[in-house]
Amino acid sequence: MAEPIVGRAELAARRLIAVGTAIVALLVAVVAVLLLLRDDARGLPHWFLAIAAGVTVAFVALGMLAPWLGPRSLRACAGVVSVAYALLLAAFLPAQSVLTDIDRFPWMLSASAAAVAAALLAFGQAGAWSMLALAAGAGLGYRLLVGGLDLDGIVNDAQATLSGAVVCVICGQVLVSSRGLDRAAALVTAETARASGERGRLAARTRAAALVHDEVLATLNLAASDLPLPAERLAAQAAQASGMVISLVEDDPAVPRLVDALRAEAQRSGAPLVDRTAGELAVDPAAAQAILAAVRQALENSSRHAGPGARRRVEVEGDASRVVVEVVDDGIGFEPEAVGADRLGVRSSILARVREVPGGGASVESAPGRGTRVRLSWVPPAAETEPPAASPRSLRAGLLVIAIVFVAGQTLSAVAAALATGSWWAPMGALLVLLAAAEVLRLAPTPVASLPRTAVFLVLVVGVVTGGLLAVPFAFGTAWFTAAAAFLLVALALRERPGSALAGLAAIVAVVVGVGLGSGAGPATIALVAGRPIVLVLLAVALLVAVTRMERRTRELHRQSAETARRAAWDAASRAELAARATELDRRVVPLLARIAAGAELTDSERRACSVLEGELRDEYRAGGLVREPLATAVSRARARGVDVVLLDDATMPPDEPTLDAVAAWMAAAIESARSRVVGRLQPADRDAVATVTVDGATIGFHG
Repeated sequence: MAEPIVGRAELAARRLIAVGTAIVALLVAVVAVLLLLRDDARGLPHWFLAIAAGVTVAFVALGMLAPWLGPRSLRACAGVVSVAYALLLAAFLPAQSVLTDIDRFPWMLSASAAAVAAALLAFGQAGAWSMLALAAGAGLGYRLLVGGLDLDGIVNDAQATLSGAVVCVICGQVLVSSRGLDRAAALVTAETARASGERGRLAARTRAAALVHDEVLATLNLAASDLPLPAERLAAQAAQASGMVISLVEDDPAVPRLVDALRAEAQRSGAPLVDRTAGELAVDPAAAQAILAAVRQALENSSRHAGPGARRRVEVEGDASRVVVEVVDDGIGFEPEAVGADRLGVRSSILARVREVPGGGASVESAPGRGTRVRLSWVPPAAETEPPAASPRSLRAGLLVIAIVFVAGQTLSAVAAALATGSWWAPMGALLVLLAAAEVLRLAPTPVASLPRTAVFLVLVVGVVTGGLLAVPFAFGTAWFTAAAAFLLVALALRERPGSALAGLAAIVAVVVGVGLGSGAGPATIALVAGRPIVLVLLAVALLVAVTRMERRTRELHRQSAETARRAAWDAASRAELAARATELDRRVVPLLARIAAGAELTDSERRACSVLEGELRDEYRAGGLVREPLATAVSRARARGVDVVLLDDATMPPDEPTLDAVAAWMAAAIESARSRVVGRLQPADRDAVATVTVDGATIGFHG
């Protein structure tokens, strides 16, 4: 079976857990050394201590190497470390069998949280829970065998088991969430690339259509007409159109700096540039190319139609998050709604050019006598990566296990403390207050605990530690509720209150140190009582901060990947479409344009060929679904009779193929009787008729 692919987020989470595992193992080793100095582990053979030191070094090495390990290597190293810990547990059996003066199971072997985390990385949730069961079972067996099944041992093992359960659930959920983030990002990247490729194809078609309109159709129309036009001017225009067709696919869509390109374009048209930008514009190359081409056409339209003496200017404003470019003139203006649908200049060369770019927008504002304003805009498309879907069922199950282990472990510790001290009211009172604090947090109606609820919770948690330490002898076992309170602070941090959790920890540590010193306890005992709360809460908060930063960084990397995929798909699809269009135009148009560019006088048949080709190209670039038989043949015959035929596809929702075939047959029959002019049109979806045809001024509709 092939190994599952590990994404960026999951790999980062695995590395983070490995580093945390090493920190926990190192802290356990430090405490173990303190216990050895107290002679708590007297009699252990040197070879066993050497194995324990080697296992600790392996844990630390795993964390140090994790940032540079790949998924397979990280899993293998974690597997080696977890197996080494299991072998260390097994090695204690022969170690204790050769000794006579050992009287309890060593504390360091029961601190299994690091091994559970390593097993989670290597073998998944099943491996982690198995490692926890192995450690708990071995601890109980060894305590029954060599001793240590007393208050300190029970409290220590209950806390160790709970720590391991928390590691299984929380770290497991971190991996699940990171895996979901990778899956969501992969889906978004694939969909972004697909959609971007389609938009790239549409933009390329729009660009080719604009070239045909701006250069090719104008040249063919002039060549086919009887207007007295200087041969050299027509030849120059034909040469320019032919060159633009040939270089269509070779143009670099990137514009190094949009403002500079706009200024150069404005200067060529004799218009000033008004620059209101704030800093560098971070414009997508495709968007910059589309805006620049649209501005060029808008300036040319203004020069042709705004009237003599009209003043024009180009305005640009924006920043890293948006750009707006306006071409403004104070000329004679026009009524945009009155422009015929068969006029492609504004629609294809300006508006569609920019609208086809993701994030692009374009509009024209004009009125007779009030000038014209062409507004082009672009904003980066909104990030599409969404947070991964959580797995509430598995998380709820894990939290239920933690709750059961917490209640069972603390109840067992309270009973053991009562039996050891002969007093029931203090341990049972502490247990009830701890459970009440847990309920206060559990019943919070929102994921983030409110400040009043958090305050009540902290009062209960710090209060139980203060009251408990004052009521019982100061020792590790009798202070079992201190670590239990720390677990509740971890839960508070998980409810997105890490600062409050740290404040609670500071209060608990202050109480422990104050009561410990007041009772005459030694530094080692105070360190043992305060050490586990400090480690638990600090590691939990550090993990939360690290996970948050990791997710933020990973989301940014995924966003960059999606953007790279989007640009690559756009570029590939656009270039492929442009290449196809350029090849087709080269076959059909360039030979005729080359003939015109040579300056030779055209024959009547060549003029008719220019007229026919001009009509065909107009149909193809604006008629869409209407370009089909028998309509194409009917249009060709009508044009041969001298009829002016215009076909338009304005359908916002294209009809199905049978409907288009029926429309084409109906429209072909109507055209047969035309004498001077025909306009056939597919209507937008909100119109009553599917299509209309106007023959010599009379309009009829097709209703299906």
